[in-house]
Amino acid sequence: IAGSGLHDIALRLHIHPDLGVTITDSRAIIQDGPEILATISPAGEDRIEKESGWYCPEFGIQRPCIVLTIKYRNVHLPFYGGWKITTGKHACTSSF
Repeated sequence: IAGSGLHDIALRLHIHPDLGVTITDSRAIIQDGPEILATISPAGEDRIEKESGWYCPEFGIQRPCIVLTIKYRNVHLPFYGGWKITTGKHACTSSF
């Protein structure tokens, strides 16, 4: 994020409502039934929070979904951050 000064920042990642989300330590495991699709962690040593949000597949339709969120307080800009997403069969074996 470009700019200057101190700011509060929130990074949000909406998860499809048909998928399951489990938060363990500093990562989220995304599952389709028993199948692990991805492991998501912050780019740094931050904490992921699980919040409620909306998935809107088309105009006028809203479905509740899980939103993964990382919050930062009093951050000096410019700011560099993001998500690490590991997919496939190595989704839970990668080191973070």
